Amino acid sequence: MKFILTPELGRLCRWLRIVGYDAYYFRGRDSSLIVKALQEDRIILTRRKKLAQESAVKKVIIHYDCLKDQIRELKEKIGLDINPDNLFSRCTDCNAEIRKVDKQLVKDKVPQYVYQTQNEFYKCPKCKKIFWKGTHWDLANKYLQEILDDSN
Repeated sequence: MKFILTPELGRLCRWLRIVGYDAYYFRGRDSSLIVKALQEDRIILTRRKKLAQESAVKKVIIHYDCLKDQIRELKEKIGLDINPDNLFSRCTDCNAEIRKVDKQLVKDKVPQYVYQTQNEFYKCPKCKKIFWKGTHWDLANKYLQEILDDSN
């Protein structure tokens, strides 16, 4: 599943990327949004009620403000699968799939403490951002577990 999200769902967009989904954050006009969704076979996620009448595209109107509720809504409506193995497999900034890189290649690109305490590093081929399994990894897993536990 690939998604295209309207600006009011920026936080949801970031979390869809965190859990491994291709999520494009769209800031243009609704007509361009529809064209892009059709061209790239993306599901539109929006809170804009006026897009509900658009029948040419796949879309989900998000009803909740709270991120946890939004994710639960996607699980219910389209069967969104949250697989912990896919966690942080995409760049949270630009949406590209990140790739594992040799530790030596990031020596001068990450803080010294991080370099000394981490063994696995990942790099975004598009924006060149470096990633590692820091405390954010555990926090994200805990947050997602809360969502999954609450929805059962």
